[in-house]
Amino acid sequence: QMDSITAIKHLAASGVVPDIIYLDTSHLYPETLNEIRAIKAAFPTVQLVGDDWEWGNKKHGQAVERSCREYVAEAPSWALEVEGNGWALVESYDQLAAWYKAKINERFGDAAKDWAITPMQGRAMIREFNDRKARVIVELGSGLSSLMFRHWAARTGALVYSVDADQDWLNWVGGLLREQGLPDANIH
Repeated sequence: QMDSITAIKHLAASGVVPDIIYLDTSHLYPETLNEIRAIKAAFPTVQLVGDDWEWGNKKHGQAVERSCREYVAEAPSWALEVEGNGWALVESYDQLAAWYKAKINERFGDAAKDWAITPMQGRAMIREFNDRKARVIVELGSGLSSLMFRHWAARTGALVYSVDADQDWLNWVGGLLREQGLPDANIH
């Protein structure tokens, strides 16, 4: 018997790497937010799901909803899917694309607004990667696709190689990968 944060630390120290974690514990704020943060810190690629979306109390309001929404606001590569009383944190290429577009506009201005793969194209490619059980992806050119593909690779253990002719661009993309907590290896 142990609280959830102690359990997360114990699992991580034991080398357990879960694919899915079902969170159904305190239902309080900020406890639930702290549990989500601890889970994602220990297991960044885990699929996190839960229920009691509408759970509330007089002191904390709808604590589960509030905790999930606050976490997603902190972590732009994750989005929230809610169905009835259930919820899941899922990779969000829409939020990632918006973050990337803001970064590229900072550097290049409005002229660069269409220089990237769309979230729809990224999702379609990743569905194809999953269908083919892809293990190695090579992209000729780099940018938002590098971010999307490496988020996917972090969950699946696949390798992504990015090749680009512009070293300054590669350095910039490498910096974005590091900001997202993704490996910047295999960029050439």
